Amino acid sequence: MAGLIAHAREWITTGCRASLLMPQIRAMCGGRSPKWPALRRKILLRHPTCEACGGIRDLEVHHICPVHIDRSRELDPRNCIVLCMESLQEDHWFVGHRGHSWSDWNPTVRADAAKCLLRREFLEDSD
Repeated sequence: MAGLIAHAREWITTGCRASLLMPQIRAMCGGRSPKWPALRRKILLRHPTCEACGGIRDLEVHHICPVHIDRSRELDPRNCIVLCMESLQEDHWFVGHRGHSWSDWNPTVRADAAKCLLRREFLEDSD
């Protein structure tokens, strides 16, 4: 487990898959603040697991209120939640964007992620 966490921390500090994702959203936002990469790394180091499944792979920092809706909240850590893009879970897509559209957003994403995590923990405990 320690090896997986070390791998996740290395990925967090060295790269960002988000730079390759959702060019249409980035275009709508007019680009990211130059301060965004540092804040993203800080958030991922504080929350190194998906808040909906507990996973540590393919993590993204999701804006609860999207930047294209309210640009002033881009650098507000309270407006961010860590969700995964892991192929089986895709919590960023299903919980963060409700599985509809990358431009759609879920204002209850934090509560929905907590429910998902509790459900998954319950299912694991009942095995």
